[in-house]
Amino acid sequence: MFRLRPTAYSARSRSVPHSRAPATILWTPSHAARGRSSVAAERIAVEVACAEADRQTVIALELPAGCTAGDAVQRSGIFGRHAALDPAVCRVGIFGREVGREHVLADGDRVEVLRPLAEDPKERRRRLARAGRSMRARSAGDG
Repeated sequence: MFRLRPTAYSARSRSVPHSRAPATILWTPSHAARGRSSVAAERIAVEVACAEADRQTVIALELPAGCTAGDAVQRSGIFGRHAALDPAVCRVGIFGREVGREHVLADGDRVEVLRPLAEDPKERRRRLARAGRSMRARSAGDG
């Protein structure tokens, strides 16, 4: 007959190794920081970018926390520099992914003004496939 001795990790053991003890983190703000709120004064740094066929504009802004993508585009004045673009038609995105103008920004976001597409990419692929061509082998007249 074999008899097993309880190990340090078994349920019978009363001791718990230090590495297995639950971690307790105590944190209190410094005496000087008590009573001050950093939420009201928090600001975020964002970039607003717009690209046309011949040029690109990137504007760095510092905005209050809680600003939306629409606020950033409006405060940047980017449509004044790109008069050919219609603000009502252009959409906005964060790092190329489309979002609504009411999307709340985070620190470091890059707000991009997305121009309307000249042609739907799926429809273009279908049209080229019917003609026996691909998007990779575009001729000068296709582009």
